[in-house]
Formats: sequence, structure tokens, C-alpha cells
Amino acid sequence: PGRRTPREMVTPPLQGVAAFGHIAPPVVVYAKTPSQQRGDRALMCFPSEYTEYVFCVNAAGRKWDISKRFKDFLKFETKLEKNFSEEALLGREPVPEKNFFLSNSPSFVEHRRWRLEMYINSLAHCPVVAHSDLFKDFLEYAEKGGG
Repeated sequence: PGRRTPREMVTPPLQGVAAFGHIAPPVVVYAKTPSQQRGDRALMCFPSEYTEYVFCVNAAGRKWDISKRFKDFLKFETKLEKNFSEEALLGREPVPEKNFFLSNSPSFVEHRRWRLEMYINSLAHCPVVAHSDLFKDFLEYAEKGGG
């Protein structure tokens, strides 16, 4: 047989998406249809309403749904900023802005749903974050993903 160069012995040829310099993240999240919920508290005798954002998480060959309120994302972002360096979080999409007055408008909810999906998936591309317990807890991996 022909002689192989050291490079051929060490580096196998790349195939699939890796050949294009992109490695798929360990988690992919898809937003589903959000739902309006009635809260326990009342604001000036009107019951509070909030939007519950539903996502399908696809990780480690399993799929499960999670439901989160917008405030859950804000709390999660605060935890990320406390636990990771800016360098580790580089490349993530920003959390959408809070807007009390438009929060139940269908077009606003749809836009926010799309932005939250982009946010979670951008974190899945940050290796240190994607493999962290903090990220897995947010995605309810242990409870629903079987891990």
C-alpha cells in the first residue's frame, strides 16, 4: 500500500456539516404556539394575564416540551451574567426587551417568541454555556430529557 503522510493518519476527512466549519449544537429548540394564562393576582380588580411560551427541546436523541414565562428568561439571563464571563457568552442573541403595554398583543407575542427561540439557540452555540448545569436546568433536561 501507498505511504500515508502524518496529516492523513491524524486528521480524517471532514464530512457532513463539519466539512463546512459548523458543528451542530448539542441542543436545538423550536418555539411552539404560546398561550395566554390568567394569573393569580389582580391589578386594579382585573385579573392578571401573562403569556406562556412553549418550546420543543431536541437534545441527545430525545424531545420534550417546556413552558416558560418571559420573566423566567430575564432571571435566567441574570444567572448567566453572574456565572459566565462576557467571553463565554460572546455571540448570544440579546433577550428581547420588556414591554408592559404591548405584552399581550398578538404581533408582539409572535415577535418575542421568535426572539426567544433565537436567544436559546444562540446559547446552544456557546459551548461552555450549552454544557452547563445552568442551561440544562433551564431546559428541564433532568426532569424531561432523561439526563
